[in-house]
Amino acid sequence: CQPVVGDERTCASKFIEVFGPRAFRRPLDSDEQARLLAVYDWGFAEVGFNRGIELVIQAVLQSPHFLYRVEFGMPDPVEGDVVALSPHEMASRLSYMLWSSMPDEELFKAADEGRLGTPEEIETQARRMLEDPRARQAVANFNSQWLGLSHMESMKKDPATYPQYDESLRPLWR
Repeated sequence: CQPVVGDERTCASKFIEVFGPRAFRRPLDSDEQARLLAVYDWGFAEVGFNRGIELVIQAVLQSPHFLYRVEFGMPDPVEGDVVALSPHEMASRLSYMLWSSMPDEELFKAADEGRLGTPEEIETQARRMLEDPRARQAVANFNSQWLGLSHMESMKKDPATYPQYDESLRPLWR
C-alpha cells in the first residue's frame, strides 16, 4: 500500500499482515502482529514510515520463525507423544523437501483452507509439486549431497585396483 499522511499505521498493518505470514510460512497470531506493529510505531516515531517498515522487516528477518522452520504441531497429540503437523507446517515441509524453498501461493492457500490434513490431500499437492522444475533441482541436490558428488573431482582411483579405469568416465558418473 501507499501510506497516506495521517493513516500510515493502517498501511503498516496491511504490510505486516502480508509480509509476516510469508516470512514465517504460517499465519501470525494476534500477539505477533501487535509486537510487529509496536516495532513499526517505534520506528515511525523516531524517523517516519520508511524507518518503521524497515524495522519491521529487520525484526521479522531476525526472528527464529523466519530463520528456522519452527513446528509446534496441532494442539492434541495423535498418539502418545506423536503430534500431527498443522496444515502450514505440512505445507512448509512439502515445499522445502520438494523445492528447497518456501510454499507457493497454491500451497499457502491449501494450508489456509485446512486442506493438508489427510494423506490424499498431501499426495495431491506433492504430485503437483513434483511436476514443477524446482523438484528436479531439489532431487539432484539431495543426490549430490547423499552420494558426496561434490568431492568427485578430487577422488583418485588406484590403477592397481582399477586397471581399466579411464578418466573420461568421471563426467558420466554425475
